[in-house]
Amino acid sequence: MLKSSLITTLLVLIMCGLVYPLVTTAVGQTFFHHQANGSLIEEHGKVVGSSLIGQEFTSPVYLHGRPSAHHYSSYNVYEKKANILPVTGGTNYSNTNPELLDRVATDRKIFSKENGIPAKDVPVNILTASGSGLDNAITKQAADMQIKRIAKHSGLTKQQIQSIINQHTERHSETNTVNVLAVNLDIKKLMEH
Repeated sequence: MLKSSLITTLLVLIMCGLVYPLVTTAVGQTFFHHQANGSLIEEHGKVVGSSLIGQEFTSPVYLHGRPSAHHYSSYNVYEKKANILPVTGGTNYSNTNPELLDRVATDRKIFSKENGIPAKDVPVNILTASGSGLDNAITKQAADMQIKRIAKHSGLTKQQIQSIINQHTERHSETNTVNVLAVNLDIKKLMEH
């Protein structure tokens, strides 16, 4: 009885701890290499982000994404552990929390002023963070509201920016979403030419 239990434990350990991870890694690297390595986006041979994870853009020449509870924080490999704060996650504030309501009200005023639209027209989805805090996309409506500001500060035409946004718009269920990083990389390329 003891011998068969040990053999079974050893077999399960080998299958689940060695064979399964090796097979899934091999399949991922062979057939889904880009996705298995984080869907990284490179520019001039340097990784500038992932198509799946948001970044914080504050320059008026770029499309701004949703807020992140931790400001999409990232750290270099040499950062001291004492300085490292959470990278992902929400605040777990309820929708009646005074701090959340104050932040949303402030962000609404800022978005309204920066983009020249009435505060009442600012969509809630550009003011609230997701549960993960890592959203890479915003709604097409929120992206279109930023065209005037981007054109003013980037020197590009509204039509050029609209075209870029349209190229990076995807339909998910009932909502059209726009990948913020992809749009901003195209804006940067167009400004460089």
